[in-house]
Amino acid sequence: MQVCEAPNLQNSVVCHLLKQQTILLKSGTPLTLNNHIYISCDGSDSSEDVENSHYIPLTGESDDADEIRIVCPNKTCSQLSTSSYGSARKQEIIKMTEQLIEAINTGDYEGYTKICDPHLTAFEPEALGNLVEGMDFHKFYFDNGKNCKALNTTILNPHVHLMGDEAACIAYVRLTQYMDKQGQAHTHQSEETRVWHKRDNKWQNVHFHRSSVTPSFAMK
Repeated sequence: MQVCEAPNLQNSVVCHLLKQQTILLKSGTPLTLNNHIYISCDGSDSSEDVENSHYIPLTGESDDADEIRIVCPNKTCSQLSTSSYGSARKQEIIKMTEQLIEAINTGDYEGYTKICDPHLTAFEPEALGNLVEGMDFHKFYFDNGKNCKALNTTILNPHVHLMGDEAACIAYVRLTQYMDKQGQAHTHQSEETRVWHKRDNKWQNVHFHRSSVTPSFAMK
């Protein structure tokens, strides 16, 4: 589904996707029906599409039309609004997860504690199958785990579940490239799930579960 702006109908119509991509629809002649201009989101400009579709009011000026509308065959306006809001929130969770991992990579324990709940719970390989609670267990690795010269982390296939307005869960694969003290390059892979809770308008990580398929080097 695309939300379009038409600053110059004679030349082109720029359409912005909800997935934050951008495409350009070549103009031609926009469909005019009942003294309105209709722009199709999917590239089709037929009367049938217009008559069977939902429309979104569009800001713009035209000498030949009272109003500009977008043809949206698949979703109603309310569905589009909800989808856009959900997409933005999912991106926010991904960004918070990236910030947390960056704090880990740089050894920024203070930054890590600001993102995590003080009573954070976790299952991770270092805990040998036990559920750990609080920050002390993790602080040990911040204080003693600086054995790598360089780190680069990639989050693969992040999938976010939104659970109301104040909770979310993200699952992803985490690839970490690092150089050891001997200058040898290594890659570590882990599968992670993190639960986020929004308190006082701030997201905090309240639980995570990490599994590893390669030898661990004290990741959090």
